[in-house]
Amino acid sequence: MYRLPALIVFLCLLSPAAPARAQMQTSDETNPTKLYTALIAAAGDRFDLDLLPLSLSLQDDQVAHWSISLPEDDAALLSALTEALPCAGGIERVDSGDVRLEAPLLDRLIDWSRQINDDLAAITAREFKEAGRENYNPELDYEFSVCGHVLPIETYGEDWFYASFDHRRLAYLGRPASELEWMEFDGGFDPTEPQAQEYIKELQEKAAKFGPLFPQAEPPAPSGESELTWTIRPSKSAWREKENITGRVTLRNTGTRRLHVPWRWGPSAVDIHDPGGGRLKTFRFNGCIYYGIPDAWNYYLLPGSEVTREFTIHTDPENCGLHGYQAPPGRYVLTRPPIDNVIMHGEPVTIEVAAK
Repeated sequence: MYRLPALIVFLCLLSPAAPARAQMQTSDETNPTKLYTALIAAAGDRFDLDLLPLSLSLQDDQVAHWSISLPEDDAALLSALTEALPCAGGIERVDSGDVRLEAPLLDRLIDWSRQINDDLAAITAREFKEAGRENYNPELDYEFSVCGHVLPIETYGEDWFYASFDHRRLAYLGRPASELEWMEFDGGFDPTEPQAQEYIKELQEKAAKFGPLFPQAEPPAPSGESELTWTIRPSKSAWREKENITGRVTLRNTGTRRLHVPWRWGPSAVDIHDPGGGRLKTFRFNGCIYYGIPDAWNYYLLPGSEVTREFTIHTDPENCGLHGYQAPPGRYVLTRPPIDNVIMHGEPVTIEVAAK
């Protein structure tokens, strides 16, 4: 799965590929499937769901996303962190004045989240197996997140706690000045503007003061079973400035496990950067594009299968209503975006952009 934190995912506006052929719509409380019902029942056997605000999204009835939104209410939060999971030790008490938990809150929240994740990962794998889902890939088809405004700002520099796990791995942990990471992801941000420089300085100072309290997320550790080989074939090697860069990209599952690619990026996604690996400034549509519910949320590749799609990289912000990149004259490298826990093989392709 090409993973990004949930908040970033919904801020990104990337051109989607055509969704996969319909398999089954996302299952939720309004459209439960047999597997969805079994997962919720199994979670209810393990946790007190009246106290633990746990929810599940089952994409295509094949990919499980569990989440917990922590309540800010004093009593509700204390109940969720203690009675719902006594084996995790919970949190002794809540600060009565600020509706926040006492230190060492962050470490306790991470440990608490990890223990819930370990249980949910095991429950999900078991229920998928009992449902006969032989293609279930725990490294890609399972995710769990915990979030909530429960951190005291004076202690941690922010009130937002966000942790995301894929399988047994802490894949992302929000921390002070995480806006700096988002700015790096958003190549359209201009760090040379005076106001931007002042803002960046404030964030850097905040990160330096509070950052050491936050452990780093754990790096991907692919087992070797999930492997993808990609090939990019641009339509030509030389382009005029502001000309759309087009071509075809092929993805082949060369591993032993089923892979999936989220529809919003899809098999047609291609990254572009300078020869040194630097990101290009981006531009995007100024407004709101509403995406209807797709026939399938992901594109699935069984071992040995492949898919080829056409790609387009927009480079003219004046005549484009979609996401694109500013690519002044120079040499650029085309690659495929990485997917966490997947071993990627492919040869980057160099192209040239010349002045009109």
